[in-house]
Amino acid sequence: MSANTGLVDTYRGMILPQLAAPVMVFILKKVFDRLPREYEQAAALDGVSRLRMFWSVVLPMSRPVLAAVGVFTFVTAWNDFLWPFIVVSDRNL
Repeated sequence: MSANTGLVDTYRGMILPQLAAPVMVFILKKVFDRLPREYEQAAALDGVSRLRMFWSVVLPMSRPVLAAVGVFTFVTAWNDFLWPFIVVSDRNL
């Protein structure tokens, strides 16, 4: 399957998978932007520091997305390890 894409034994074939990594940052930003601000405001009224607010309010609410991003990141790292073995057969590359 990889041979049909024209990516075998090319630098393009090794660089292309790296372009997906910033997607995880955008996913997390979207999730943090969509969290209800009322919870943060309530914590601020209770006198909670910004770090404690993030640790006790924001992180628990975003736990499912953090787990998904962790899985995606692990799979991406694993693919980054295996991809050169698949697409490169030329020892000089």
